[in-house]
Amino acid sequence: MSVVAPVAALTASVVPILGGIATGERPGAAAVVGIAVALVAVVLITREGDQVAVDGTRARAGLEVVATALAAGSLFGLFFVCLHHTGDDAGLYPLVGARLASVPFLAALIAARGGDLREAVTGRGLLVVAVSGVLDMMANILYLVALRHGMLAVVSAVTGLYPAATVVLAQTVLDERMRRTQVAGLAVAAVAATLVAV
Repeated sequence: MSVVAPVAALTASVVPILGGIATGERPGAAAVVGIAVALVAVVLITREGDQVAVDGTRARAGLEVVATALAAGSLFGLFFVCLHHTGDDAGLYPLVGARLASVPFLAALIAARGGDLREAVTGRGLLVVAVSGVLDMMANILYLVALRHGMLAVVSAVTGLYPAATVVLAQTVLDERMRRTQVAGLAVAAVAATLVAV
């Protein structure tokens, strides 16, 4: 997780930033510095430190793990780029289309791996799935609204700071302890958000 989270989060931010710049966006100097600082903040916030394997040795991520994290982050980033290229008059229909494509794909993937979809959507599992779906859709709606009013590169850099909220919630709700690098990352994130907003 300490490798996958920062690699995927950073890649998911970098792809739309590069996409915005490639399509002609030119953020101001303060925003460019803020984007760079935001990328540093993402790495710090999602850094969990060295992991220890069962045999007491330090766990190391193999090339396959890093490649999978890069692929996941790239696909998230490409999704954000695609949302940016939907027309202003499209409303929320791009998100409806995304959901109509993703739910059957996920169901087919679960079936192909021999899983039982009914187990995931019954009892407490149904509540977790429903709440997660609502929160995910709300986040996507807010991202789409932000894209309608701002540059892809800037919006993506700020959105990439989402792990800060996850870390704070983990500390307050799950009683997890933040590492010094994560606390530093939260401070760096505040600086980045201020620079981008200028």
